[in-house]
Amino acid sequence: MRLKAYSVRGYAIRVWLVLGALMMSVHSWAHSLPGSQLVLSHQKDQPLILTLQFPLEEAIIANPKLTSLNDETVGEAISQKGAHALGEYLGQHVQLRQGKNALPMTMTKASVETGYNAHVGEFKQLNIDYELPLVREQALPLLLNYNAILHQIRSHKVDVYWQNPGGDKLRLAHFGYHLQDGKPKSYLLTAPQ
Repeated sequence: MRLKAYSVRGYAIRVWLVLGALMMSVHSWAHSLPGSQLVLSHQKDQPLILTLQFPLEEAIIANPKLTSLNDETVGEAISQKGAHALGEYLGQHVQLRQGKNALPMTMTKASVETGYNAHVGEFKQLNIDYELPLVREQALPLLLNYNAILHQIRSHKVDVYWQNPGGDKLRLAHFGYHLQDGKPKSYLLTAPQ
């Protein structure tokens, strides 16, 4: 009889230990920051506009040289030094091609803004606008090479949208970190159907 009581007590202790560990782990589950959002828009006889938005914290993890952007004033254009560092980083990790031609990217705006996510609350977000001259009148299709942040944070996700002149956004792509033949995968962006 004593042996049975001991095994029941041992079982009860193990159950409480497991329940306690589970309850403690509930508080340690972290919600990740939102991913990157790329928005393409185009007006006739104008350059293509590419707007990028992503969490500043993840950009700093991906490239510690961007740490100084944390000191930028929210809602204002970032400093020339910050824009240069950001441009160097994105120049290595973002490219759009029209046919065989890589489109030159000119940064026209960059700022740190306050973003909001229901899981994490407020966070600092980078907003960057680029102008890209088109090789032909029709903007799409384009080939996108994008691995900003993804090359360091494998759980980061990217959404790519086409914004109509009326303001409607249509999703062109959703992806995460993926290698193809040892290189970051390229994505063909075609006109939304």
